[in-house]
Amino acid sequence: MTSHDHDTSTITRRDFLKGAAYGALGLAMGVGSARSEAVAKAKPLTKVVVVRGPGVLDAEGKVNRQILDQMLDKGMRELSGLKSVDAAWKKYIRADDAVGIKINRMMTPTHEDLTAAISERLARIGVTKSEAWDRDAGKPEGFTALINVPGMKSHWLSGVAFSIKNYAGCHPEPSRYHADSCADLAAMWEHPTLKGKTRLIIVDGLKMLYNGGPQVDPRYLLDYEALVMGTDPVAVDTVCLSVLQKKRNEVQPPEWILNPPPKHIEVADKKYGLGTSHLNKIKLVNIKV
Repeated sequence: MTSHDHDTSTITRRDFLKGAAYGALGLAMGVGSARSEAVAKAKPLTKVVVVRGPGVLDAEGKVNRQILDQMLDKGMRELSGLKSVDAAWKKYIRADDAVGIKINRMMTPTHEDLTAAISERLARIGVTKSEAWDRDAGKPEGFTALINVPGMKSHWLSGVAFSIKNYAGCHPEPSRYHADSCADLAAMWEHPTLKGKTRLIIVDGLKMLYNGGPQVDPRYLLDYEALVMGTDPVAVDTVCLSVLQKKRNEVQPPEWILNPPPKHIEVADKKYGLGTSHLNKIKLVNIKV
């Protein structure tokens, strides 16, 4: 039976800065050091938006499309800093782009309603070529822009599976990155068909699998009813990790540590420069519809 919990699974800025991800990563992120504080002050913070929509899923798991549309539109306006929804999309996607929407079809699939909502908004700003796909290594060819729409789950190989891991479904040799708890997943993002093309990340957090995975044990499947949005995959995954780890800690206090540790998130930052995993360099914005 799917868990419904609207009160205990919101991640606040205070929770976030307390470093719920530290124990799970097993690595120091440098928060609080004089050098990292100076860097954080020198550059604008990376924005990650968490949009909650209580009621977006009914008791049977069916999506309320009206609430989902409000979540997506409000999130895009907040992320972009623009008042118009169309202008918000145009900040990241051009009308002449060929857009690939990288979804997930395995175990905890991306909700079709979310894929449809994204496609409709792309069409509205003049995009004539867009396609949602998964599990096809050749599919990124021809796309000029990618929107990464992963699920939100724990994973027995990599600890967690959010936006960084989502491209494993279209990489020609994903098994190359299974060693050391999938620490080098960010290397996939350097593949010529993927590199530099990701314009947006919209994590489907309507449901969250917080233990096991990718196989689903219903005991650990939570109706989180959220979208997590950003442009930096490492920052987005850092926030998602904090959300998931907070839920685990509530279920098995004081800290239910992920095994294996999701080290690929910090490695993506420190080794590959894919984004920021520093909590004090991320601006977390929580909004609700």
